[in-house]
Amino acid sequence: TNKIAGAFKASDFSRSANGAAALVSTLGAIPFTTHLKIGHSSGNGGLVNGTISRVRYWPARLTDSELTGLSQP
Repeated sequence: TNKIAGAFKASDFSRSANGAAALVSTLGAIPFTTHLKIGHSSGNGGLVNGTISRVRYWPARLTDSELTGLSQP
């Protein structure tokens, strides 16, 4: 089982997996979108082969340390 937490805002992207320190990037753009596909991999077009037990959403950018805490196994 993996726990992943991610956050983004303009020029500020971050992700933490299983309690590891957040990986941070300032490269990229946030595209305009009207929907979110959960369990879909945009990289290879495949679907997650497993179960997603919970999805949580915060309407504000969390700090990198908050992401690390949320992804603790």
